[in-house]
Amino acid sequence: MNSEANATSREMSEQTLRAVLDRLTVDGNDRIVAIIVTWNSNGHVHRCLDSIGKSTVPVATLVIDNQSTDDTASSVEARRDPAIIVVRSGANLGYAGGNNLGLSLAARAGAAFVVIVNPDATIEPGCFNRLVELLRSDETIGLASPAICYASSDRLWYGGSDVDRTTGTAYHLREGMPLASLPKQPYDTGRASGCMLALVPERIKSVGLFDERYFLYYEEAEWSLRIHEHGLRIVVAPAAVAWHDVGHGTGGANPTYHYYMTRNRLLLASQHCDHGAIGALPRSLRDTLITLITLARQHRSALVSCGSAIFVGYIDFARRRLGQRATCGAGLCRKGKPAIALSRGHGAGDSAPHPPAGY
Repeated sequence: MNSEANATSREMSEQTLRAVLDRLTVDGNDRIVAIIVTWNSNGHVHRCLDSIGKSTVPVATLVIDNQSTDDTASSVEARRDPAIIVVRSGANLGYAGGNNLGLSLAARAGAAFVVIVNPDATIEPGCFNRLVELLRSDETIGLASPAICYASSDRLWYGGSDVDRTTGTAYHLREGMPLASLPKQPYDTGRASGCMLALVPERIKSVGLFDERYFLYYEEAEWSLRIHEHGLRIVVAPAAVAWHDVGHGTGGANPTYHYYMTRNRLLLASQHCDHGAIGALPRSLRDTLITLITLARQHRSALVSCGSAIFVGYIDFARRRLGQRATCGAGLCRKGKPAIALSRGHGAGDSAPHPPAGY
């Protein structure tokens, strides 16, 4: 799809979304938009959409399809649900770019609240309503995430998260604990979950959108740090509950996962950590060694491919290659964008774009 056709398609999507929101809010309901970015997600996205369809509040859903090859977009369109709008991005924009497209469309269509949802997540019926009520109650909240359990379980996958400002490591809090162990009232945390997060578009306008140089992984960690730097809070809403089919995403013995996690952790450290990427490098190398030992023991057949991906992740960061990995395979097939220097903040002569500002 060429750029002119893309622009026309997105303008039509914005108009359609505005019309859907107008219809859903005719009785004074909130203008709520869910954004789901898909890439070959046909095996999971319908369960996600079914759960959103049972929400206690009306929701317009934008499915941003990143050029799937498994008929994800067509199968969602075949549902013929007037509250679901499918937007074919025309390229694999990654998590960051796909959500930025959805956020821009939602803001221009007049959404009051937006909830970003992974296609492999499901929600309990009151989840969106509780997130919206929390955001409405306190204008200092920039992002709000629900309590997220492992699929078909009451054990927490996400009950909060933080980022180590020395090593760039992002880690979950309370993982594995029972849902009932959470505080009853909303509480602050360091990082929202990219699996599901809610926001008020107007409130974060000055913060900007996701940094598309990340493409995949760590982009919500960087966004969370930027949210804090703008004086806004990130809050967990324990009364809002979701479930995440963690096994659906990349990870474990997947080279794509290891490439982006390696490269983007250094990128995050160079932007936000106390001693830049150099300060984060010792811990990163230590974790790489542990990963390689684990792969050798548990996934020997994937050791070479994953080890190579990790090595390329280091090299691409050092050589200023960001964005989508410049290697064909697994949907990744275009040259990466320039990166930043191995230091805190932008290096001398750095030509990397800043995160998109506003809508």
